[in-house]
Amino acid sequence: MRNQRNNTVYIKHISDAIHKLEQYSNEHSREEFSQNDWDQDAVVRNLEIIGEAANNLDESFLKSHEAVPWRKIIDLRNIVAHDYADIDLSIIWNILNDYIPELKTQIQAILEEKDIL
Repeated sequence: MRNQRNNTVYIKHISDAIHKLEQYSNEHSREEFSQNDWDQDAVVRNLEIIGEAANNLDESFLKSHEAVPWRKIIDLRNIVAHDYADIDLSIIWNILNDYIPELKTQIQAILEEKDIL
């Protein structure tokens, strides 16, 4: 079983990756994103980081924060890591703009709860 300290580290990694994703979405249009391999790679990499960090959280931690869609986050990581040739960039863009803001709110609440901010 992983300890609380590791959970804190992983939640911080998720928070840091979300911050980077916000910067990408704020600084680029959908069209710019679709035409720039560097931006695509950076976004996909940060989604991988979020999923990998989530996958490393204790089961008890995941259960105590069930409002966060951990399984979907981990599944997305597996898709972008293993099925990278079939990634649909429009889905990635939608995740970036439709789901990351909500995840940010959830992760910030966890950080506040743990008095980490």
